[in-house]
Amino acid sequence: MKLPKKIFHLKFFVFLTVFLGLTSCVKKVDIKAIDEYDPKPVMAGFISNNEGSEVFLSRSMKVYSPVSQNNTMDSASVYIKDGQTVLSLLQWDDGRYVSSFNGQPGEVYTVEAEFENGETVKARVDMPEIPLLSAEQMRLVPFRTQEDVDELSDTVLIKVHFRLQDPPGQHNYYQIIATGPYGESVCPALSIDYHHLEPGPADRSGFYYQGTYFFSDKDIDGQEVYFNVYFDHRYVSSSSDYMYFQIRQLNEDLYRYYSSLVRSGQLSGVVLSGTSSFSGENIYSNVEGGLGTVGAYSQRKDSLEWVN
Repeated sequence: MKLPKKIFHLKFFVFLTVFLGLTSCVKKVDIKAIDEYDPKPVMAGFISNNEGSEVFLSRSMKVYSPVSQNNTMDSASVYIKDGQTVLSLLQWDDGRYVSSFNGQPGEVYTVEAEFENGETVKARVDMPEIPLLSAEQMRLVPFRTQEDVDELSDTVLIKVHFRLQDPPGQHNYYQIIATGPYGESVCPALSIDYHHLEPGPADRSGFYYQGTYFFSDKDIDGQEVYFNVYFDHRYVSSSSDYMYFQIRQLNEDLYRYYSSLVRSGQLSGVVLSGTSSFSGENIYSNVEGGLGTVGAYSQRKDSLEWVN
């Protein structure tokens, strides 16, 4: 059966449009440039105000390098400097260097690594203030969707009420980590965008990464803000009525690092390990002489018993 002329012309036009669109989107990739990629030293880590300091050293890899390839860099000399004193970090594991050193809020440090081949990398680290953010109240609340989705209809959520007094006139960045009584991670309930049910700072500037919640004071500078974060009760031991919170203020470098991971779609892997098979070109870096991010955080800890 022959197609009517109008339908035939329409189908031909659609086919021609798609074909031209696909052919016009072809981009040449320089395979030789990928093969000639020169791996760079990677330094990543943090200084905290009460959990010591850690640095991870590795070397970036080509796109097609085996993920199992060991690219850690050992036997390096790693230092934290504050302009007056020099502190050496000890190698604890493959590529991992640690110290019990706790940074002082408001101070500026330099983290530097010297490798056996003579290469040197360093990063400036600004220590943020302790956050004026606290967990005020925790309550168990039943959740029902309008569609009554089977897997969520009987879910019990943990609603945690937070209070933030944001310091005015400066950029501030926050992270909230929740754990159960035995150290088990308690992830935010992500099946639905709960924050749009009760507006909070996450609506404009927040994001989640590996079960923790990040946001900035981009739109709340200097304000006193109250907001709720919902967590999935199924992650908490049934024998406990408590949750614990690490409430952190991050320096800008660390916040931009996590944000770049989310934007790049690199949603798995060891955070700050520098062992990804990616070259790292799209991930935020503040390291001179190489790749990676060395950041800092100051934190306080809260615990709450929920109200039924």
